[in-house]
Amino acid sequence: ATGAPVAGAHVGLRNAADSVIARGRTDSLGLFHLETVGPGRYSILFAFGARQGAVSPAFTVGDTAAFPQAEFAVDVP
Repeated sequence: ATGAPVAGAHVGLRNAADSVIARGRTDSLGLFHLETVGPGRYSILFAFGARQGAVSPAFTVGDTAAFPQAEFAVDVP
């Protein structure tokens, strides 16, 4: 792994019911933005072209007004 950002990766926000409720794509810096969601337990799915990619560890969102920016690093297979 080089630690380089991956541009154009597909990103999905998955809720506890295993449904993808928001989608986005990474920019040239590997950054992405997803709309604010309600409190709950989520994970983030990453796909790189034809390769199905990684899943973040599950995390909990409490008060969405106080939810900070989060950073995820994933290995591209």
